[in-house]
Amino acid sequence: MTWTYSNTHTTLWELDSVFFIAVSDCKAVMEILSRMIEDYDDIGNTVDELASFSDPREPNWVDEKGQIITDKGPQMNFGKYSGCLVSEVNDREYLEWVLRADFDASVKAVIKQHQKILTNGS
Repeated sequence: MTWTYSNTHTTLWELDSVFFIAVSDCKAVMEILSRMIEDYDDIGNTVDELASFSDPREPNWVDEKGQIITDKGPQMNFGKYSGCLVSEVNDREYLEWVLRADFDASVKAVIKQHQKILTNGS
């Protein structure tokens, strides 16, 4: 029996080989993960604990890198205004630079919102 897939012909034997390799890979990953869970206490052993371990983001981060944090409101966590609330930064040139630079879209959204407040007063 032959199937056509992506402009190639694949036999049942070839599909069986691919599935066998995929199952073998899954088993190997499961063995490695199980051993890591046994050997390293800080990894955790539930899906939520593993997800938390593999994603180092802090809960107060607005963006992927933690450049804006939300401890006391949106706060700069980089550059010359690090530690300042965004609402305290009135340096329009600096804010414009952030918008032009390679920052995460969520960082730019916070800055844009602050610029509106600076411009409109509300």
